[in-house]
Amino acid sequence: MASTTGSRWRATVLVVENDPRQLRAVRGDLQGAGYAVATASTGDEAVRFFEERDPDLVLLELGLPDISGFEVLRKIRHLSAVPIIILSVLSGDEDKVRALEAGADDYVTKPFSPVELLARVQVAIRRSRRHIDLPAASRVLEVGALRLDERNRLAYWRGIKIDLSPIEYRLLWVLASNADRLVTRSHLEEMVWGSSEHAGADRLKSAIRRLRRQLDASGAGSSHIVARRGFGYSFVSRPNE
Repeated sequence: MASTTGSRWRATVLVVENDPRQLRAVRGDLQGAGYAVATASTGDEAVRFFEERDPDLVLLELGLPDISGFEVLRKIRHLSAVPIIILSVLSGDEDKVRALEAGADDYVTKPFSPVELLARVQVAIRRSRRHIDLPAASRVLEVGALRLDERNRLAYWRGIKIDLSPIEYRLLWVLASNADRLVTRSHLEEMVWGSSEHAGADRLKSAIRRLRRQLDASGAGSSHIVARRGFGYSFVSRPNE
């Protein structure tokens, strides 16, 4: 993360964009809002930068000249849970769902206004900082055989690691920390993505579906996640009782 030593903390945003005009515009908007900005015009350049540095957020164009933006997304997700916002002219639901399932935190369709982009950047960074600043005592959560390690963003069932994406982990953390209580859709979206204002209709359902698959694969069982029709979801600590 960006250093706070000796000065006010400034988030660093990596902008991955191969259109020079769009890159200049986004960089100018971010710098004007007080962010430190790094840029990359190819996927390989973006991955190399990420391996050497530790930005606080990534704005990622999907249509890159060398490798697919989806491939860049997957490579960064193997390295970090950093917030990633997709910037793309692709506006179809299939593209949005694919990006979110690959680990993106948000999806902004071009053309977009500077105000909208800056709002989404601010929300994503605020959500990320909220997780970083959790007190140490709250960084381990145990519900029955489920153990969540917030410091390292890891989940275990009976001591066996559950393979979760960053979004799936955050979703499970919110649900499990409210075990046996209803969590509304809007609250889940706020806690997992930082805002429910721009949430796609299927984004939460898609993430719940993926989380259930991972719980089944781990042996925990998807029956722990219960939908409360029209309201939200619950993590049921003892689903068979």
